[in-house]
Amino acid sequence: MFEDVQGVTITGNTFAAGPDHAIGLAIGSTGAHVEGNHVDPSSHCEVGIDKSSREGCVGPEPACAP
Repeated sequence: MFEDVQGVTITGNTFAAGPDHAIGLAIGSTGAHVEGNHVDPSSHCEVGIDKSSREGCVGPEPACAP
């Protein structure tokens, strides 16, 4: 979970089975760049994001809440 972080890059990671999402962006975490990560199929979505963090986010379409 990232909170109040700007311009974070999350690339080339492996997310094993676990929570319902691999990456959470919340509380103004704008400008995130998410690419090239491997997410276990048991995770329901790769990126969870709140409304305050959508600005400038590049990568897979956010599919759930953070």
